[in-house]
Amino acid sequence: FGLGVPSMLLVLALLVPLCAVCARGAGQTDVSPVGQVGNLTQVIFGGVRPGELSSNVAAGSVVAGAAAQTGVSLWSLKAGHLLGASASRQLAAQLVGVTVGAVVAVPAYLLLVDTYGLGTAVLPVPAAAQFRAVAEVSVRGLAGLPPYAGWAALVGFTVGALSTLAARSRVSRWLPSPVAMGIGFITPAYFAVTLCLGAGMVMLARKWPKTTDAHVSSLGAGALVGESLMGLLVAATTVLSRLA
Repeated sequence: FGLGVPSMLLVLALLVPLCAVCARGAGQTDVSPVGQVGNLTQVIFGGVRPGELSSNVAAGSVVAGAAAQTGVSLWSLKAGHLLGASASRQLAAQLVGVTVGAVVAVPAYLLLVDTYGLGTAVLPVPAAAQFRAVAEVSVRGLAGLPPYAGWAALVGFTVGALSTLAARSRVSRWLPSPVAMGIGFITPAYFAVTLCLGAGMVMLARKWPKTTDAHVSSLGAGALVGESLMGLLVAATTVLSRLA
């Protein structure tokens, strides 16, 4: 990716704590803030090594890629655990998947880029455009950030750290999860509201554990699939109405 040894060491130093953040988010809220930790890496990288545009994008992409695999691996292992599968066999299957994916994904990517190009109407790659925009801002170092952004980050870090420490005390049951609160800030409002409604329904269902425990996960998965299918139905209806 064109990263030198100092830049790579900086990326590795950020990799472990940010992957831990994604792991906790994936476990507590089923949302892994991959793009956000990648953008955070870009901002930190821009402050430490300003003026390196391509390296800035590469650093954010490396961390985001590792964070994405962290969440996906944990979801896979948790699903296997619920089904009674062997964790060692799951790990072996994941390693096979990594090998096959590398062999298939890279040629497929090169083929698509060569055929359609990046940033076109066919391949708009909005996530890549987001990383590029953050790189163009953060490449100027701290001067590229909005006013008081540093103070806001410091306040957020302090509140998160204090909340994590307080979670080990007697008042922990009354404190919200810092990760869940952070996810609520970076996801659309309808997403956070849906999570809240789902959590409330689960709390209500736990009053009858013998009847509901076996069905909560199935109902949640069905709701997710149903939402996706309804989205496809709405899209198809919209297209047909335009053709009519």
